Amino acid sequence: NPSTADFQRLLEQKTKANWNWFFDAWIYGGDIPSYTWRYDVKPGADGAQMLTMQLDRRDVRDDFMVIIPVRVEFTDGKVALLYVVNKEPKQTVTQKLPGNVKNVVFAPEYSLLANVRRD
Repeated sequence: NPSTADFQRLLEQKTKANWNWFFDAWIYGGDIPSYTWRYDVKPGADGAQMLTMQLDRRDVRDDFMVIIPVRVEFTDGKVALLYVVNKEPKQTVTQKLPGNVKNVVFAPEYSLLANVRRD
């Protein structure tokens, strides 16, 4: 019978990528991260908006890594999806955006196994 390690080797062969971060965090580790987050949007140069998100992660090892989807909703009805690579317990992310921001949703549609609280 194939093992989890066999599956990881096959995945890494096919994708030509290292998946240790995923298997260490979600398969071999049983910790569920907790996030407190907040965001701010300020006018930037050339009419763009600058989104700044501050993340505070706890309840997992310091070397825990995850990719977090973030949905940005604009006042004109358009929506964008960003992906934040979270590798640090405390992290600030800044992103230039093309329009006026109406709302930002961290891990929309329960897309991240985590305890999430907006500050």
